[in-house]
Amino acid sequence: MEGPSDRVFRRIYQRVVRDRAFFESVIPLEYRSLHSLLGDPQPRVRLASGAYHYFDPDEVRLLASSLPWYTHRLVRLPWLFTYRREAWGGRYYLRGPDSWAARALSHLLGGSIAEERWVLSADEMLKLLRGFKSLIMVFIELELEVGSKVGGHGVEEG
Repeated sequence: MEGPSDRVFRRIYQRVVRDRAFFESVIPLEYRSLHSLLGDPQPRVRLASGAYHYFDPDEVRLLASSLPWYTHRLVRLPWLFTYRREAWGGRYYLRGPDSWAARALSHLLGGSIAEERWVLSADEMLKLLRGFKSLIMVFIELELEVGSKVGGHGVEEG
């Protein structure tokens, strides 16, 4: 017989599986260079669902004015992060598109364009979001491992 905690766990697990399909549909199918976005009256990228993610043109111009001119063809958008809760607080991990994004982040946060920043603190992310919220996509990372114990229940594969 299934107890109340079993039903709650099953509902949470089913919700995670269902939401996973949604999150996969909003992943960008393309990344566009800052240079190409500057020339577009409606800067946007296509998502896996077929819809578009639109960038704020003012934020695109602000980013261009904040980075060295020679990076405009190298830096691509959007910047994709996953948020992971850790023992001492959350961290934001850059997942895409590439190392030029990590270099741009370093420059924007006061470092060198030659350095790469792949992990950001919550304060650093807030600083970026103040000026560039439409250029950044953040996903939450959940780990449910097959056979692991969550709330005393084993997670079944399937």
